[in-house]
Amino acid sequence: MTHLPSPNQYESSLPKLKSMCIVGHTTDTTTKIWVRTFQPGQWCLVLVNDANIQQVKGTLNAFTSHPNDACFSASGIVKATLNTDEKYDNCECVTIENLTPNTRYYYYLFAYGDTYDQLPRKIERGMAIEHAFCTDEANPNWQNFSFGFYSCHDPFGHRSISDGLWPDFGEVLEDKNTRFVIGGGDQVYCDTHGKRSRRQAKKQKPIIEDLWVWLSKHKNDLYNAYMEGEELNTEGVIDYLAKLYRIYYRVYWNFDSLRTVYCSYPQYMMWDDHEIMDGWGSLTRDQRIDKLSSFWQDDEDHINSKIARLAYQAAKRAYLDYQHLHNPDTNVSNRQYDIVDKQQQWDYGFIKGPIGVYMLDTRSHHDVEHQADGARLLGPEQMTRFLQWLNTTAASGVKALFIVTAVPVVHWNDTVMNNMDLLLKIFGAMDDAIDEWGNETNITERNNLLEQVFKASHANQIPITFLSGDVHCSSAFNLKSPNYTNAKVMNITSSAISRKPPPAMASVAIEGSKSMYRSTHIEVENVFEMAGKNNFLVVDIEEKDNSLSIKANIYYGKPNDDELQCAQIDII
Repeated sequence: MTHLPSPNQYESSLPKLKSMCIVGHTTDTTTKIWVRTFQPGQWCLVLVNDANIQQVKGTLNAFTSHPNDACFSASGIVKATLNTDEKYDNCECVTIENLTPNTRYYYYLFAYGDTYDQLPRKIERGMAIEHAFCTDEANPNWQNFSFGFYSCHDPFGHRSISDGLWPDFGEVLEDKNTRFVIGGGDQVYCDTHGKRSRRQAKKQKPIIEDLWVWLSKHKNDLYNAYMEGEELNTEGVIDYLAKLYRIYYRVYWNFDSLRTVYCSYPQYMMWDDHEIMDGWGSLTRDQRIDKLSSFWQDDEDHINSKIARLAYQAAKRAYLDYQHLHNPDTNVSNRQYDIVDKQQQWDYGFIKGPIGVYMLDTRSHHDVEHQADGARLLGPEQMTRFLQWLNTTAASGVKALFIVTAVPVVHWNDTVMNNMDLLLKIFGAMDDAIDEWGNETNITERNNLLEQVFKASHANQIPITFLSGDVHCSSAFNLKSPNYTNAKVMNITSSAISRKPPPAMASVAIEGSKSMYRSTHIEVENVFEMAGKNNFLVVDIEEKDNSLSIKANIYYGKPNDDELQCAQIDII
C-alpha cells in the first residue's frame, strides 16, 4: 500500500489562483487570450472596441448579461468561444482575428452554453476589474512606444509574503505607451524553499514546499503507485507531477498586481531553471539521482533517475499550459507531447514595428553531460533556427534587435567564477556557475553566438541587445570588438522583480571593464551594476525623422519604497 497524497492536497493551506486572463502574442489584427477558469466548461470571450465600450458598460449585468445580447452585436465587437478541461488545469488559449490596428479592446470572460445555465454569475472576468489591451500599430506607423522586461518572481523569500515591485511595474507601464511585456525566466520557483517544518513556522516566515525535497520523500510511493505489473505507467506519473507543478503557478500568480500586468499588455514568456528544478541542464545524471536520494529510504538509482526525467516532462506540460500557450505558436503549441525532446521548439521570434525580438530557450536543450561542446545551452537545432532568424531579420529593415537569454552573456566575473570550483561545490552553487554562458563548459557556444551577433550588427549597422535575468542583480555592459567596428552590442540584466535579492556586497562579483573571458577580440565595458534591491526594466523607443532613440530604464528599490531609483542607459 502506498501513501501518496492527492495532488489537491498539495500546499492546500496556501491561497490559489482560481480564474485569470492573460493577453498573449498580439499583432495589428490578431491577439491570443489565455484563460484559466475555476471550473471546466464552456466559455466565451467578448472583445469590445473603444467606440462601443461606454454603451456596453451601461447595459452590463454580471448576473444576467449574455454574449448574444443585442449590445454585443455592433460592428467592432468580436467574440470567441472556448472550452476548458480539468486535464489541462482548466487552462486554454484562443486566437482572435479580424481586429482593428492600434485599437484599445476591453474584454470579458462569460460563462457560455451549459456553463452559463449552471452559474449564477455569468461574467467571470473583466467587469469588477477592467481587462483591456491595445492591438499593434500597422507597419510602418510605429513611432514612440515602450516595452517592459522582468524576471525572477518569488514572493516567498522575504520575511513576509511580498509581491515585490509588481505594483511599481504596473504604474510605470501605465504611464507609458507600453505595447508588450517580456517575462525573462523564473516566473515561478518550484524548488528553492526547502520543506515545511515546525522550525520555519515558529520563525513566522512564509513557506512553500520545495517540489524536489517532496519528491525525495515520496518518489518510491509515486513509483509503486504507477507500476502496472512489471511496467511503469509513465504517463500516469507525468500527469500526477504536472498537477503539482501547476499548483505552483496558481500560488505564485495569485497576486492582483501581477495579474493586472498580465491581463493588460501582451505577454511574451520564456522559462528558466526554477520552473523545473534549480540548475536543470547543469546537473549530471548522478547529481540528479543524489538530489532525490534519502538516507532514510531504500533508494534505487534507476528509480531516482526515472522520476527526475519524468518530473522534467511534467514541468514542460505545466509550462506549456501556463506560459507557452499564449506565446507565438511553435510545434509544441497544440500539446503534441510525442515530439522527441531535441525537436521540440520552445524558442521563438517576433517583430514589433522597428524592432525584432528573439526568445532563446536555455533550458530544454541544456545538457552539460551529453550535448557536444559548442551546443550545450541551446543545442544545434535551436542555434540553426536562431541564426536563420538573426540574419534574415537583421537584413529586413528593422532598426534594432533584442535577444532574450535567461542567463546573461556577461554579468559575473567569469575569470573568478571559473577558478573557484571547490568553493562553489562546497556552497552548492556549482550548477549556478555551469548555467552561465561564461562557464568553461559553454565558452565555445558563447563565442560562436557572439561572433554571429557581431557580424549581423556590423553588416546591418543596427544595435543588438541581450536582455537577461536569473542572477537577482542588475547590470549593463557594452560589448566591443576591433573586428566589427560598426557593431553595437549590449547585455542588460534585470533580476529580480520580487525574489529577495542578495546583499548589496554581491556587486563585487560583477564583471568589470576588461577583455571578455576566453574571447580573442571582445572587450566588455561595465556601464551599470546594482545588487541588493529588486528591479525591473522598461525600454523606451522613439522614432522621428527616420532616426531611432532607444533607452533602457532600470527601476530599482525595495518593496513599498515611496519612490524608486532609475538608471537610464542609452542603447542608441
